[in-house]
Amino acid sequence: MGKSILTSILLFSTILLQAQTVVIEETVNKPAQKITKPSSIQGGAIWDLTFYGGADQKGIEGTLANSVGFNFLINAKYKFNNHFLTIGYLGFNTENYGFKKTSDNDSFPNNNGNNLEKYSLGAISGGLGFRFTTNKKAFLEIGAFAKYNYTRDLYIEKNDANGNVNEITIKDLNYINQFNYDAYARLGYKAISIVAYYRLNNVFSVSNIAPVVYEIPRLRLGISLGM
Repeated sequence: MGKSILTSILLFSTILLQAQTVVIEETVNKPAQKITKPSSIQGGAIWDLTFYGGADQKGIEGTLANSVGFNFLINAKYKFNNHFLTIGYLGFNTENYGFKKTSDNDSFPNNNGNNLEKYSLGAISGGLGFRFTTNKKAFLEIGAFAKYNYTRDLYIEKNDANGNVNEITIKDLNYINQFNYDAYARLGYKAISIVAYYRLNNVFSVSNIAPVVYEIPRLRLGISLGM
């Protein structure tokens, strides 16, 4: 009796297994995930607003005035890793160096009776820098600039015999060097930074005016917006 029951169970199980058929057979292939590698080259722009940062007034007496400068620089960055990149700059630069007399005996840079003399330089500038960043987007950048001065003007204010103020502009001064060279340092966080530019050469040319015993301040400090 037991053998008959066991034989019946085995036979029934075999029939059930053979009765199961595959209705749909499908092999699912997961789509390959596209890995996008961040570009190593990025672009950006920076605006600088600068002022006198020192009193390097060799041979100049009086009060510094009207010294605002402005830079607009586009850049291309090459990123080596998350903490180090190099930056190339190209843009426009303006710098003003003004001197206001404190008495009639002051000489800046001549003994003419002028109330104000302001040198205005407009330049095409190019530079190269190296930036070190932290995980929190703070950065330190150092580098250098070369500037071609396409404008070299002198603005003068002086009083005439009647006490009226006369304004005179002299353009293309040949005793101002055509090129200037700056070293710079920039310290910032994300899109805001402070910057220091230090001019490496003299503005006035020794060969075209004599005796040259004066020089305008070399250091400019400013604030920047942009990346």
